[in-house]
Amino acid sequence: MQRFFALLTLMALAVVVLRIFTAIAVHTPMQPAVQRWISYAAPASSPAAFAIAATTMLGSLYFSEVANYTPCKLCWFQRICLYPIALILGYGLARRDNSVRGPAMLLAAVALPISIYHYLIEWYPTLESGTCDPTAPCTAVWFRQFGFVSLPLMAGAAALAIISLLSLRSTTP
Repeated sequence: MQRFFALLTLMALAVVVLRIFTAIAVHTPMQPAVQRWISYAAPASSPAAFAIAATTMLGSLYFSEVANYTPCKLCWFQRICLYPIALILGYGLARRDNSVRGPAMLLAAVALPISIYHYLIEWYPTLESGTCDPTAPCTAVWFRQFGFVSLPLMAGAAALAIISLLSLRSTTP
């Protein structure tokens, strides 16, 4: 399962790179082609963001409840931000309500720096400020797939992909 979720993380990061490319390319001579691609991709952005949020939530629950990885404080803070996104986007899709994009993006934007900090202290434990519980330290690394994909990177990639996808809708003409 670690490898499966690590591959999904790499796919989420590919979505982010593609979104950055479209943001840059929309201001180049490629603009008509990029705008056409955005107009095709934009309707799928909310369902894709929901799929990422739901998969993130289920994956997190798998790692803590099935694989028995004890979540640290930073993991809990990331969960507090990311779990509601699945519910919010699911509600928005069911009601065909695009106004949920803002709150979902805000929660993902709060989760992102927490994930970045958590990822950094996995690599540089001296950065940890002593706020974490000694029985579930934030510096504990449960796994590193491909040498760099760990749980905080998975959460951060999900947050970034959600932001990227939900911002795609707002750029359509």
